[in-house]
Amino acid sequence: MRRREKSSTTDTAGFSNRVLLGGCCLLMLAAAVSAVRADSAGSAGPAAGASDVQAVLTELGEPIQPIDVLPPDSPVETRKVEALAYFGAARIRQQNQQFAAALRLYQRAHRKDPLSLPILENIVPLALHLDHDDEAVRYTLKAVELGYREPQLLRGLGLHLTNEGRWADALVMYRGLLPSVDANSDTFVALRAEMGRLAYLAERYDEAADAFADVLTALNRPADQALDAEMTAELLGDKRITYEMFADAMLKAGRPEAARDVVRELKSIAGGEADDQYYLARVEVAAGHFDAALLALDAYLATQPVDRLMQPYELLGDVLLGLDRSDELLPRLTALQAEQPDNAPLAFYLGELYAAEEEWERAGGLLERVIADDPFVEAFEALVTVDLERDDAKRLADVLGRVVEVGGELSLLGDELVDKILSDQQLLSRLYTLVDADVDASLSDDTGAAGDAGAADGDADGDAGGQFGRCAAIAWLAANSGDVERAGRLFRRAIALRPAAAADLYSQWGVGLMMAERYAAAWDVFADGMRSGVTSPQNPLFNYLGSGALVMAERYDEALTAAQAAAAASPGNPRLASRVAWVLYQADRYDEANQAYVKLVTDLEDNHSSAAVRDVLRDARLVLSNLALERDDRAQAEEWLEEVLDEFPDDVSAKNDLGYLWVERGEHLDEALEMIEQAVAAQPDNPAYLDSLGWAYYRLGRFDDAVGALTRAVEGAASADGVILDHLGDAYWKAGQPERARETWRRSVEAFDSGADRGRLERVRAKTTGESPAVAQ
Repeated sequence: MRRREKSSTTDTAGFSNRVLLGGCCLLMLAAAVSAVRADSAGSAGPAAGASDVQAVLTELGEPIQPIDVLPPDSPVETRKVEALAYFGAARIRQQNQQFAAALRLYQRAHRKDPLSLPILENIVPLALHLDHDDEAVRYTLKAVELGYREPQLLRGLGLHLTNEGRWADALVMYRGLLPSVDANSDTFVALRAEMGRLAYLAERYDEAADAFADVLTALNRPADQALDAEMTAELLGDKRITYEMFADAMLKAGRPEAARDVVRELKSIAGGEADDQYYLARVEVAAGHFDAALLALDAYLATQPVDRLMQPYELLGDVLLGLDRSDELLPRLTALQAEQPDNAPLAFYLGELYAAEEEWERAGGLLERVIADDPFVEAFEALVTVDLERDDAKRLADVLGRVVEVGGELSLLGDELVDKILSDQQLLSRLYTLVDADVDASLSDDTGAAGDAGAADGDADGDAGGQFGRCAAIAWLAANSGDVERAGRLFRRAIALRPAAAADLYSQWGVGLMMAERYAAAWDVFADGMRSGVTSPQNPLFNYLGSGALVMAERYDEALTAAQAAAAASPGNPRLASRVAWVLYQADRYDEANQAYVKLVTDLEDNHSSAAVRDVLRDARLVLSNLALERDDRAQAEEWLEEVLDEFPDDVSAKNDLGYLWVERGEHLDEALEMIEQAVAAQPDNPAYLDSLGWAYYRLGRFDDAVGALTRAVEGAASADGVILDHLGDAYWKAGQPERARETWRRSVEAFDSGADRGRLERVRAKTTGESPAVAQ
């Protein structure tokens, strides 16, 4: 089932599916990346010698000086020297054609000196040569910010990202390409058109308007840009769609007069006179001319528009508000709806207005008609809200059943609405009563000839009157509320009504019980589904889901068997292979888990066929880092995190974890703080990241800052965390607040469970009584 956005704009699908680059540019694109791939392997130049080191030092942007005269307390200088060491080692590996090893070393050089463009200029072509396309993109995005200007590569990656729908990233590539293009050429105009389209799709309307202004200038003076008729036609494609996008971008960028100029051009294009009135109305609203806007909009609304969904009616509300006549909106739309009874967007918008006025019956009637004719997610959400407000369980059961019939399951309604239903026990009881009566009546009919006739007159599976949808919907609610017996009875009835949906229903049934933390019952459902043969033996889904349920039920041996069966059913699936290792890890079988994860990394290291494979490897390395810590092998733990950051330089989880390990060891403190601050910036409420931040401040002697960050970590944690409280106690002590320190340490002792590190627990306990507690240094 689709979701219809109320604020969706002009349909520019035809325009957005075309890449607006000049014909000559298009011919160059395909060859660009291939050329870079082929050339990069041999791009290292001569073997690194003394003169090469000197050149590298100069490239890194620092004056050449002997290491022994560097300032002793200069973290920046130290990092640059480390970057130089990595860079030199990478050059040697590259000369020896050890390309993967060279790439890692260049990537580590970059982390030590992230503002060095020469390092990035080595990473990008080498990553492309190795077919590490996603890595190449990540590092190119960084390089462009520093002035990277390799035209062929930027053009090729821009096209690649455009085809993947990554509008904002493609736009970055073309920004980097722009300075290398002659501003008086047709290629410049084509590039600006493409940049405008990408910015528009990325909802960066100011940038889109700037780019489109350049295009419009060129179209008005084609001789200045060497634009011929063929190139102009290629640029514009469907001229009306293109100019509508120009107008929409100008309006959203707050440039009404520029939009007015575009609308004048639109009026010269046949086939959209009504749309011209719509855009004119928007221009007049933006200019504050509400009377003129109302005239244009009335003309547009009389044409019974449906393709712009709710936007025209929202615009009418804005116009009437500007005229101080908002009280006319509801009567106007009611009259319009009487004239246009088949206009679903109008009926939906009017239904929402009635709901806002708490006229539930009128709202419900309109929304029911919308769903009957043209169901979409927002209409279901609105009608469910109305039925909850008018406390009509029968109508609610019907609409929930319709959601299932159209969309598959109730989760489409969103967490807020679903939680509202699940939290109302009286409502659930009434829904259960209604569907139980349905089931009883159906079972009674099934025993007689009338039931057979009814089944024959119903749908192909013997359902009549929407009973399947209601039964499946209420079964879903029962499972998600943890009512095992009722969920089982209702799901089995739904399966009997529609056997073709059995696999989906078993999946919803089991997952619902898992959401309700009824893990053993969930496994029973998945096992029953497999025994019933509703999926083929080669389908790993139930074993995969079931292994998770069994882990949560702490039935680890059975979980391992299920995970192994899932992996065996689809041998090439990396996500399923990782499930076996995950079960071993959850079972605290750390040696076996380590072996399984290492094998996974070894098997998949050279597989760059999809982002999903690389995500599995990233997760595996993060777990392997934790496993190394369990063995007290901090060096290996750090190495696994370094490998994550090699490939995913902005991974905040790895940045936090590596930064924390360095802080614990008192090493690279400034670099650690920088990484942790980046993690916190990405997830400012993450208590683990805030704990790392506070501990970094502590190690740097910034005790008041440490108290602030650690207090936020304590407040944000789902439950009391002994380690965070211990850190906060130490910070209080160093900040000169001994009583608060002891109080916090006492809370830390209480928070540590029986399985906590006994040594740490006793150390914290000792802090609560001693005159000179052994706080961290």
